[in-house]
This record gives sequence, structure tokens and C-alpha cells, in this order.
Amino acid sequence: MKAAIMKGYGSNSEFVIAEMAMPHIGDEDVLIEVHSSSVNPIDFKLHKAVSYLPRNGGFLKPLILGRDVSGIVKRKGSSVHDIQVGDAVYGVSMNFLTGAYAEFAAVKAKNIAPMPVNISFEEAASVPLVGLTALQGLQKGRVTKGTEILIIGASGGVGALTVQIAKSMGAKVSAVCSGGNVEFVTSLGADEVIDYTKTNYLEDGRSFDVVYDVAGCESLSSCSSLLKSDGIYISTTPNRKSIMDLFKSALLLNEKQIHFIHASSNRQDLVTLTNMIEADLLKPTVDRTFPLADINKSHYEEKNNKSKGKTVVRISE
Repeated sequence: MKAAIMKGYGSNSEFVIAEMAMPHIGDEDVLIEVHSSSVNPIDFKLHKAVSYLPRNGGFLKPLILGRDVSGIVKRKGSSVHDIQVGDAVYGVSMNFLTGAYAEFAAVKAKNIAPMPVNISFEEAASVPLVGLTALQGLQKGRVTKGTEILIIGASGGVGALTVQIAKSMGAKVSAVCSGGNVEFVTSLGADEVIDYTKTNYLEDGRSFDVVYDVAGCESLSSCSSLLKSDGIYISTTPNRKSIMDLFKSALLLNEKQIHFIHASSNRQDLVTLTNMIEADLLKPTVDRTFPLADINKSHYEEKNNKSKGKTVVRISE
């Protein structure tokens, strides 16, 4: 099968398309003929980290990256009974990698779900990791009807779905993005969109039940004035300051809560996302699509040019 593997070291590392052996499936796995994957920050961060590890002498075999996957089930393990050969599925494996930058991927059946019937494979591949991150973060924030939430980084992959899911839960959504993305975020259903290049949202003077920092650029202390006395701060990417805030909050028994979201892959939450998509409450946001042959360009664009939604990699037609 064709797959994108890493060649070279450090800053000289890049993907090359190579012939690789078909993946082996265990009793609890399914073999997916991959139609599409996507580019997440974790993908190019992992690429950078692994690029500095020695790979000679068999210490590290060629890695196939790619977290999100959509495609058709071609084989299944003996213990898999709730997914059938021929099913269109989507999902993500959080156990290091899914291996979706390839024509075939072996994935635990519990990490996939039937694909929404009203979207394409490309759209489906844009959903799993960011959708689970958005949904599970809002669940941590106990978001419900009437919740006042501020979403920081609302135009990116996680942010675009967070806005939509929060609205479907009945929340009042204020969203932060750059001026060029205001129209896009407004179209997602945000009640208010704040252009951070014109307004310092940290000094806005209002308070929210939840602040969901999907960009990971703030901390509990920097957002403290934005939170009600029992407010909840949630971040996808903890930085040094926010980690210190976590310890301070615990020591001081601060009523304001802080949560770091590391999405877990499970079929129940994927089915929740599927139901939202099929009910037209959630629309995948694909900004750019690249063929597997342009995998290096897809990573470059995602790292250097902010997208409105997700960058997708098309593996097969």
C-alpha cells in the first residue's frame, strides 16, 4: 500500500510516499480502506518530535502519522460484532497514532463509529479529534441551556465546532477571533464575535460561566476577571502559566475551576457528534483539501497559514 512516511532528520525531515506492508489487525481491530484524513497540530508536533529520534538499526521503524480517519471497513477482527465489512466509518485512535496517512489503517473498533450519512468522507475526516475535543470540553464545563460561554480561538478546527455544539446545547456564545474571521464565526451561530485585534477581550468587564480557551493562549489567572465566582476555565493546550494556576487553584481552594482537555476516543461521543451532524446542528468546516502526494504542503499550510476550520488530506477518491 502507499503511505506517507518520514525521511530525514530534524528540520530536514519531510514526508515521502512509499510502498509499505499492509497493517495487521488484531481480534478487536478493523482494517479501514482510508478515503481521507486531516492535519491536526498534534500531527505536525509529533512529526517534529519524532524527526530527532534515531531510526537506524531498527530502533524506530518508519512511522505513518495521521490521527483522523474516514473510510470503508474491509476486514474485521473476530471479536468485532457491531461494525460490519462495507460500513462507512470515521474516528480517531488516541493511542499515539492512527496511521491514517496511508491507503489502509488498522484501528480499534471501539475508536470508530458509523459515518454521518449526510456528509462526504472529506468532511467526516475533519471531525473526530476536534469534535471530541469540543464536545468533551463543553461537557467538562457543564454547558447547558443559558450558559454564558466565551470561546477563545473560535475560527480554528476545534473552535468552529465548539461554537456550533455550544449553541446546540442552548448556550449564549461569545467568540474571539481575528478580524478576517469574524464573518465566518458569525455564520457558525455565535451570538457575539469579538475581534481581538480591535478589542482587548481580557478587559471587557463582563463575566462568563465558562471560558473555553481552545487556542491555549491564555491561563486561569489571565482570564480570572472574565469568570463568575464559580466559573470554569478550560484549555486544550496547557502552558507553563496555566499549569501553575492549576496548583494554585487547588492549594487555595479557589471556587473557579480549571480543566485541561485531552480528548479520549470513544464510540459514544462519536455517535453524539454523528447525531448532531445528521440533525443539521453541526456542520464540519473544511477549509483546504490536499491529495496525499501534497502531504508536505498540507502540513506547511496548517502550520503557517491559519485556517477557517480544518485542513484535510484526501488519500483516495
